[in-house]
Amino acid sequence: MRTPHLALAALLLAAAPAAAQEPGEAAASPADTVRRLDLPPEVADEVVRFFNDRRTLHFSGRTRIPEARSVSGDVAVLGGPLVVAGRVEGDVVVVNGDVELLPGAVVDGDLTVVGGEVRGMDGARVGGEVLAYAERLRYVDRGDRIALVDRARRSERDRDGERGWERDAGLGRATFLVTSGQSYNRVEGLPVLFGPLIETEGSNPFRVRALAVYRTENGPFLRTERWGHDVSAEQFLGGRRELRVGGGVYSVVAPIEDWHLSDTENGLSTFLFHRDFRDHYERKGWNAYATVEPRGTPLSVTAGYRSERHGSVAAGDPWTIFDNGDPWRPQPLVGEGRLNSVFASAALDTRNDRDEPSTGWWVQGEVEHALNHDLVRPAALNLVPDPGFGGPTSPVPAEAYGTFTRGLLDVRRYNRIDPESRLNLRLLLGGSLDGSALPPQRQHALN
Repeated sequence: MRTPHLALAALLLAAAPAAAQEPGEAAASPADTVRRLDLPPEVADEVVRFFNDRRTLHFSGRTRIPEARSVSGDVAVLGGPLVVAGRVEGDVVVVNGDVELLPGAVVDGDLTVVGGEVRGMDGARVGGEVLAYAERLRYVDRGDRIALVDRARRSERDRDGERGWERDAGLGRATFLVTSGQSYNRVEGLPVLFGPLIETEGSNPFRVRALAVYRTENGPFLRTERWGHDVSAEQFLGGRRELRVGGGVYSVVAPIEDWHLSDTENGLSTFLFHRDFRDHYERKGWNAYATVEPRGTPLSVTAGYRSERHGSVAAGDPWTIFDNGDPWRPQPLVGEGRLNSVFASAALDTRNDRDEPSTGWWVQGEVEHALNHDLVRPAALNLVPDPGFGGPTSPVPAEAYGTFTRGLLDVRRYNRIDPESRLNLRLLLGGSLDGSALPPQRQHALN
């Protein structure tokens, strides 16, 4: 990829090891790999320009250039890995994938790898510079073109899956946020969140988010039961934005399960057709956690503690376009009371874009262990006729729950077949890890 920006970057990066060489030590050859963790903005821009050049040959996913084949021209590969056994008569750029050079492989031009590494340099020949960056390229796939995702801003989920931060990397800021909650639903209507977000400057910023939650379920009335809050704080440590500790206090209505439909899908179904496919419960309490995100990797690991009070919530009377006069599906009873638990979660994110991914993996897992609690599902009256009790209704006794350990694993694979087609796969596993009964708000169902 012979351009002024990239050539200058390669020259500067290659000069560093040469300046440190000891007397009598052999100088590095031009084809030695220069490895960097961080991806400079000018290199990211040049990679996008190279890929979008109409003269560049495009490949997606696992790609192999056989031993007997010679490719004439510049080559760009999305997703990788790229295995070269033959010859490329031009530059090669691989985005978010590795390159393996087999013995006898030849690349006449530069070899640039973003979000991967180069293997097999000893038995191959590269005529130009070899650059490898561990940091992955965040891009939006637009068919035969790509565009950079604005790296100055990124979304980060907090530890409980609630709406997260939007931040300016490396810059302090203060703003007042007004946004909607997770989804229009039969308990809250449209939850509206508003409040300040503050982040200090420097490599170890301190963040504060203090949001009030207003539930619009029954019109513009300021009753106390309509209000909640979600307040959190985080402190970065170590100077590299790899480690942060945080905690929060909250009083929110949360979905029991939200993986079946997206927030948009469930919200539209509720607002338009009077069908809320999610069930909800109330969470009040606090949490504390520590998160590690090694720089230059797609991995994030979190461990923490929660102390919450859970409660059942009844369906309200939010307005809908169709069937507005019909009754809502009743809310289920949950295990009510105090729950103290420890949890650990990990996420692996190699997607090219968080909002509209077309390639990559998203793997997320969580384990929660209840230390102690007094969760009890209240007694109820079953309104479904039960001939065994000789009447139209039957009592359902209260149920107390003991300690439990639960796990959840969500694996998603995004595949770009061609500029207009995708093949995405998903595997979700969840349930009790020790055989203990789970309270309703921790159970899972396929529906």
